[in-house]
Amino acid sequence: MITEEAKAHMKPFLVLMIIGVLIFIVGVAISINYIFIYPKSKGKVEAVITDISHDTTTVNYEVNGRIYKKVYTVYSSNYYVGKKVNVLYNKAHPQKSMISSFRYLSLIGPGIGIIFLGVSGIGLLFIYQKYYRI
Repeated sequence: MITEEAKAHMKPFLVLMIIGVLIFIVGVAISINYIFIYPKSKGKVEAVITDISHDTTTVNYEVNGRIYKKVYTVYSSNYYVGKKVNVLYNKAHPQKSMISSFRYLSLIGPGIGIIFLGVSGIGLLFIYQKYYRI
C-alpha cells in the first residue's frame, strides 16, 4: 500500500514523466515528418549560401528557372558564404523550403522527452526504494 507521504513525493516525478511522454510523442511525430515524409514529398536542389549574419543563414536556389532567396534562422559553424547546401522545397510553392541537413534538429524533441523520462524514472525508483526497501 502506498502511503500519503510516498504519494506526495511521487507526484512531481509523475508529472515530469507525463510531460516527458508528451514531449517524446510530439517530437517523434515531428521527426518522422521532417526526416522521412518531408523529403519524399518535396523537390531537392543545390543552393548557395549568400549571407551569414548573427543567427541567420541566407541561401539562393533555383527552381524551374526562377531564383529564390530564403533566410533561415539557423546557423552552423560549418557554413560560409559560397558554400553549396541541399535545400528541400515544396513543389507547389518553391519559396517554402528548408536546408536538408537541418531536418535532423527535429530529433532534439524526442531527446528531451527521453531525458525527462529518465530523470522521473530514477526519481520514482529512489522514492520506491526509500518507502518500500527493495
